[in-house]
Amino acid sequence: MISIFSGCRIKSGMTGLGLFTTASHLEKSPVSSDYPRNGHLEGFLVVSRTKFEGIFSLNMESELEMRRIKGLLIDLDGVLVKGKAMKPFPDAADFVALLRDEHIPFRIVTNNSTKTPEGIVRRLQENGIPILSQEIVSPLSICPQVLQERGVETLFVMGSDGLKEYLAANGFLVKTEATVDAVLVAQDRTLSFQETKIAITAIKSHGAALFAMNDNRVILDDDGMVFPGAGAICRMLIYAADYEGHYVHFGKMGERYNQTVFEEFHQDKATLAIISDDLYTDITGFQEEGLMGIFITSGKYGVDDISTGMKPDAIFDSLSEVAVFLINR
Repeated sequence: MISIFSGCRIKSGMTGLGLFTTASHLEKSPVSSDYPRNGHLEGFLVVSRTKFEGIFSLNMESELEMRRIKGLLIDLDGVLVKGKAMKPFPDAADFVALLRDEHIPFRIVTNNSTKTPEGIVRRLQENGIPILSQEIVSPLSICPQVLQERGVETLFVMGSDGLKEYLAANGFLVKTEATVDAVLVAQDRTLSFQETKIAITAIKSHGAALFAMNDNRVILDDDGMVFPGAGAICRMLIYAADYEGHYVHFGKMGERYNQTVFEEFHQDKATLAIISDDLYTDITGFQEEGLMGIFITSGKYGVDDISTGMKPDAIFDSLSEVAVFLINR
């Protein structure tokens, strides 16, 4: 087994990230007993590190491609922050600082539909992560234009009050009844039986179109439990209302969202990577677009959730571990 750290360059002074100062801190291990290896993870390089008491694995076939990374798409929830309060992970601010120091371009790609891009930037800055508004791509920056292009004027929104206010401020009439042009599904922590009835009736009886802020299956709540995301709710509505066709969503892997993201980078997709805790929408989805998929286990999915056919290019437990690789390519 060949360590990716052979002949590596280790930076000192990175105590905020807890990075190594010498290569001697790295310990190779053919199989780590702490790592739940299974049939889907065969062929991964596993390196244990005594200082972090953790491991990461790198698909050996992807090692050379990983070294060609010239830009990063970084998921927000479960990677940089966690919970409704958007509390940063301990290494998040240092990781962003490292990317700036290393001149690695990046964009924060989020499916968050509860806060405006400006609100996200403000919260991140308050929590010590200096992000600029142009460094975030959000469904809320995509949604109004697409709805207007589709001729939508009236909406029934399954989502937060903040989202409803945002849409009203952008010229849409947000109603609480079924006679609307479209139903828009977003993250809804207070989803009720009445809301579900109105949405199904709007689609089935009044011909409302169906839109979603993103295609998320599940969302990790602060108590460690998960609840259905907009994608899961949309699939329920489609089945219940016998909706013909597919819904349009404004999040990651949506046509307009991806177009916006890739226009931000002036380089080949093969030189980009996505860092995310979402195996379905982000890792598998962006791999199909030609990007490297870096799976991080700090969010809603773990290695046990990797199913047959999924093949992340790398698996890390934290941003600190990603940083170790990036500065030693």
